[in-house]
Amino acid sequence: DDETEFRTFRWNGTDYTETGIANLNPGEAYWIITLDSWTLTGGSGESTDLENPVSISLRSGWNQVGSPYNFTPNLYKADEGAVETSFYRYTGSGYSTTTTMNPGDGYWVYANSSTSLKVGFDSGVVLARESGGDQFEWKGNIIARVNGVDDSENIFGVMADASETWDTADRHEPPVIGNYISVAFDNTHWSERGGFYSRDVHSAQADGHEWPFVVKTNEEGVVSLDFEWTESLPSDWDIALIDMALGKVTDLRAEPAYDFACACDEEGRDFVIITGPTDFTQGAMNAYDLVPAAYQLSQNFPNPFNAVTTLRFSLPDESFVSVTVYDILGQEIATLANRQAYGAGNHALIWDGRNNAGRMMSTGVYLYRMEAFSGG
Repeated sequence: DDETEFRTFRWNGTDYTETGIANLNPGEAYWIITLDSWTLTGGSGESTDLENPVSISLRSGWNQVGSPYNFTPNLYKADEGAVETSFYRYTGSGYSTTTTMNPGDGYWVYANSSTSLKVGFDSGVVLARESGGDQFEWKGNIIARVNGVDDSENIFGVMADASETWDTADRHEPPVIGNYISVAFDNTHWSERGGFYSRDVHSAQADGHEWPFVVKTNEEGVVSLDFEWTESLPSDWDIALIDMALGKVTDLRAEPAYDFACACDEEGRDFVIITGPTDFTQGAMNAYDLVPAAYQLSQNFPNPFNAVTTLRFSLPDESFVSVTVYDILGQEIATLANRQAYGAGNHALIWDGRNNAGRMMSTGVYLYRMEAFSGG
């Protein structure tokens, strides 16, 4: 192997182990990181037996698998519920889910216990395809993007036969590699199969719902979260997003998007989605004590900063707010808000280091000021 040209890695159950490329085993998948564009070619080989299914051993947790055939096989169940039926394929910027296994592609497969995945062409019981679209009473999706990487499939919703804890409709969040952004529902509090999930389905019988989730990335910049409803939310329900770092509430019906500045620290940013009838959502939000008692302009973060920073302020009442950035000579540099209306609560503005003319400012010390008015 020439480590100046490429390197290969494989998941060992807890982390990545660097491997050689001399021996690639049928049914296994590998990460290959290359210096330049590169084509992998194999030598002469033997055909895989078509008469009997191939058994791919799976450890409990995440496994990297691939097709042992040069065409798409059937996938067969080993034990009921042992294998999650969504497979994850890398797209170059993130993951997409699939229920098929195409030749030459690698996939993440999650096993709830040690088992085996059988692939082949006989008349066994074929692994169930993802058919949740018509089973959901309603569902939404979160798409996260930053600097050309994304996490585009993060499903939350309700089904009639789902539960408030783990059930077979839930899907784990796959491991990351390279430049990444990850959205994961935080279910580490579950007594059974607690962890981070890319799909979290609740019971339709509940009065309302809360979905805590965390966003992690190793990229520095502005993270964009977009929320889409693939099955409509009940018309008389509210849905709100709480940014736990700021205590900021966003009405996702009115504004189904949210941006925040990230410092590339991989610590994660915590959020909560709250949805239900108005009395449920108001009661749930009141438990977080989000309305401040006084006007406050908080320390920006990160500080010092490179690309972007977040300026935070709190309002006990609805106000018209101006926020301005100055240099140490007192000269106005950037106007971030000019008598803009804000409701009572916690708020934030992002400054990208540019002045009002769009020119990037030099490294130095800058000051910012907030003014709040009771009338426009």
